[in-house]
Amino acid sequence: MSEREHKIPYRADIDGLRGVAVIVVVLFHAKVFGFSGGFVGVDIFFVISGYLITSLIVADLHKGTFSYKNFLANRMRRILPALFIVLTGVSVLAYIFLTFPGDLHDFGKTLTAQSLFFSNMFFMVQDTYFSAHLETNALLHTWSLSIEEQFYFLFPALMLLIASCSRRKSAIILALVGALSLTASIYLINIAPSGNALSALSAVSPFGTDNSLIGFFSLPTRAWELLAGAVVAVTAYTLPNTKMAMAFGIAGIGLIVCSILFIDTNTPFPGIASILPVAAAILIIWSGVNQTHLISNLLSWKPLVSIGLISYPLYLWHWPLLTFAFTYKPSLNAVGVVLVLIASLVLSYLTYFYIERPVRLKKLFPSANGILLAGLISVSLLAAVGHMLGKMDSHYAFPEEMYRLGILEDKASYEKGDCMQTLVKNISGLRSSGPCFLGVQESGTPPTMLLWGDSHAGSLAPVIDVLAREHGVKVAMIASNTCIPFFNLPPYAKYSDCALINAYAKKYAHDNNIDKLILSANWQIWYSYPAKWGGSSVNKVQTNFEDRLFDAEIARSYSTSTIYVINQIPQQTNFSVRTLFYTTGGRISSALPEPVSYEKHLDESDMMYHELGKVSTDENYTIIDPAKALCEQDSTCKIEHEGTLVYRDYSHLNEYGAMLLAPLFEEIFND
Repeated sequence: MSEREHKIPYRADIDGLRGVAVIVVVLFHAKVFGFSGGFVGVDIFFVISGYLITSLIVADLHKGTFSYKNFLANRMRRILPALFIVLTGVSVLAYIFLTFPGDLHDFGKTLTAQSLFFSNMFFMVQDTYFSAHLETNALLHTWSLSIEEQFYFLFPALMLLIASCSRRKSAIILALVGALSLTASIYLINIAPSGNALSALSAVSPFGTDNSLIGFFSLPTRAWELLAGAVVAVTAYTLPNTKMAMAFGIAGIGLIVCSILFIDTNTPFPGIASILPVAAAILIIWSGVNQTHLISNLLSWKPLVSIGLISYPLYLWHWPLLTFAFTYKPSLNAVGVVLVLIASLVLSYLTYFYIERPVRLKKLFPSANGILLAGLISVSLLAAVGHMLGKMDSHYAFPEEMYRLGILEDKASYEKGDCMQTLVKNISGLRSSGPCFLGVQESGTPPTMLLWGDSHAGSLAPVIDVLAREHGVKVAMIASNTCIPFFNLPPYAKYSDCALINAYAKKYAHDNNIDKLILSANWQIWYSYPAKWGGSSVNKVQTNFEDRLFDAEIARSYSTSTIYVINQIPQQTNFSVRTLFYTTGGRISSALPEPVSYEKHLDESDMMYHELGKVSTDENYTIIDPAKALCEQDSTCKIEHEGTLVYRDYSHLNEYGAMLLAPLFEEIFND
């Protein structure tokens, strides 16, 4: 890299490209039609960041003035001022508006994670980026900032190692490292999305998650996007002529359009699909190296450049504001969305001109030591605030109706169900600590029953616990989200940890001479999402239902056991206690949806009832149907009973609803 001097002239077209990137991200988050792939704007940001950061490092290395301390200080000038202001402001909004039980607690944990720049790893063990659960997290978008900060801590070391190499060799080394990162991304996302690449580390690592989440949120699988920009910066290659440069620019714009239109939340991402937006950014950046043409002029359009200049604070502000707006108004109309976006723009301009710019120009904290100390203090304060909020549930006095409907009591009960949650991600943790126990808790008492299933099994824990205590029985519980308790779940199915957990449950039942197995699940998932369970079609999956739940080998293995299968819990339509709480100001009973009819429940569950009916012909199996307690024939399946809610969401019973099944479950303990 010492062969040629590197100068970094200002490029308005790159700020314009930033503007394009943030616009498509914002429109995607605002749920604007036609921008299904708008989230690729983040990948464009990664390439731009890699290009600019590498250009700065190369220039300083050439002049012999590179300092790791100054580098980090400059990164703090760029990132922390706006981030501190936004996180502070959003924390105030969260304190005021996140009043549903548990929401402030969840926000606080996320704030702490982002303050320490590992929110990407925090989200890695939560859920998919596009899940409904994470869509309500006001700091979800900060995962990309954590990726960049982690990259900034490590990347200078690589650049120092190759500082004596030629530009060509440096580019090859960076490209090879990037290729390894891309290969890892493709493997985790496109080839083996349901495995667990960190399972070997699970004994010492908090990560127990499937590969698709590792691929989405981790630095090793995202680094290639930043390194792609780095390669362009190191080569500093000018295209031979303006026509070729313009062709590169047009191709780049075309790839961005294709990415936005043809990539969506169902596309395995990043992996192979992320090559499109990354290639687009490379082509556009490369086309503007010492060249001026139609595309660079379009990207240098002043309004677009103005958006690019505030792209960072706009990225920070827009998502929390949209999240709060959609929380209180899920069906927010176009006018409401526009007002939120205008507010985001105003706050972004104020943040840029009065906070971010003065610090970057060293009008505030001019010395490296000063900005580093200010940065350390600010992240410590935010982490402390996050920790404090994470210890809180809500500081508001809830409406009396919340107590009458049983919502608060159920939330408290469900939070006690950590034993189910800890099994969700980490099979090695399950093997080392063993299952949770309901009923009799004496350590010397062996379990005689096993409650095994997914989150539906977890929601039945309260009633099983009460009945087990009454009958002096100890019940082991192995329950994990999305994991249907099939005896022979195929290992290649999505959520492959389920196959491992189910294998553990079978072994545990066999080794401990479990007398009675209680299987509970959202069985309809097997029909609704066949691809997740290794089926290429609905019919193929349906025909395998009986084989998955029962076969001759299993019957011989469990010949001394009675297997109770809890039939499908009737599913309500569009029911969310949290949504109703926010949209009605806590007056939930005034807006309860119409309960699902018993007839509709039978129609939706008809095929499943048929398959379970075939299983029940075996003498080892007994089917218990919750609908007998929850529904009235020729009427509806109750969503509330005697003024108290029965469900905590559309398909999970709350503690009160679970207790309504006690008379049905008595036969388990009386037999």
